[in-house]
Amino acid sequence: MIKVQGLKKHFISSKLFYSKKIKTVKAVDGVSFEIKPSETLGLVGESGCGKSTTGRCMLRLIESTGGDVFYETTNLSRMDHRQFRPYRRHLQIIFQDPFSSLNPRMNIESMLLEILSVHRLAEGEAAARRVNELLEMVGLSSAQRHKFPHEFSGGQRQRIGIARALAVEPKFVVCDEPVSALDVSIQAQIINLLVDLQKQLSLTYLFIAHDLAVVRHISNRVAVMYLGKMVEMANTQQLYVNPLHPYTQALLSAVPSPNPALKKQRVILKGEIPNPSDPPRGCAFHTRCPIANQECREIQPELREIEKDHFVSCHLAN
Repeated sequence: MIKVQGLKKHFISSKLFYSKKIKTVKAVDGVSFEIKPSETLGLVGESGCGKSTTGRCMLRLIESTGGDVFYETTNLSRMDHRQFRPYRRHLQIIFQDPFSSLNPRMNIESMLLEILSVHRLAEGEAAARRVNELLEMVGLSSAQRHKFPHEFSGGQRQRIGIARALAVEPKFVVCDEPVSALDVSIQAQIINLLVDLQKQLSLTYLFIAHDLAVVRHISNRVAVMYLGKMVEMANTQQLYVNPLHPYTQALLSAVPSPNPALKKQRVILKGEIPNPSDPPRGCAFHTRCPIANQECREIQPELREIEKDHFVSCHLAN
């Protein structure tokens, strides 16, 4: 369904006075992966590692610096905006903040009718029926269609965001931390809704999140990012049972266990995340890695397949 090859996004952070030298932040630096039809790929990592930027570059909400994004067999990165427009309805996003992503001046009916009108999917009574159908699909009442965003709770607003994404009948949806701003009980409802909709509509997801427990519940495969690069990727069971990269091991050791009798060893990372405008030489993680050697400090590791469908970017993984 989706194939990403060498995706890059570099932001210009500053230009030194009286100098031609320009500082750039390598938010995404050569990321590659594939997502199969009706699959959910979880994308995890610390804040600022480039997860959301990756998702937005894939949909061309921000333009990438380099690399290619293929939708089925079509290279979306090589199109101009006019050529890309017909593909927009197939590629949608659910934003992290369910309030700021909705227009406060439009009621829910107007918001959804505008989408249907722009993409010429329905008009008149057919459009009104489609609005009611979308609201009921995400667990809201059609009687609420005349309300404005501020009249809903956070969980209800996120359901509206999901309805808006589904209005154009997409095939691929980027879920950009869709539950991080919600209470735990509401998070479970939204996650279950996304799972049900995926089965019902044969959707494909890129699920971006911090919460590794949530990612484990919804994802078929999981990819781990650190400082703009992919460091590990495997199916969910493999990654959680046998993490091979030291960074992944540290992330999983921080996940609290619901069983108080279960003791596990916590991996504490020392130091701070390096400056993305001046990343370290060699492996980007070597400044915090407990097992780094001289090779890690000098040579950048490639993402290689250690086991079947288990890829790791580490010199010492085996």
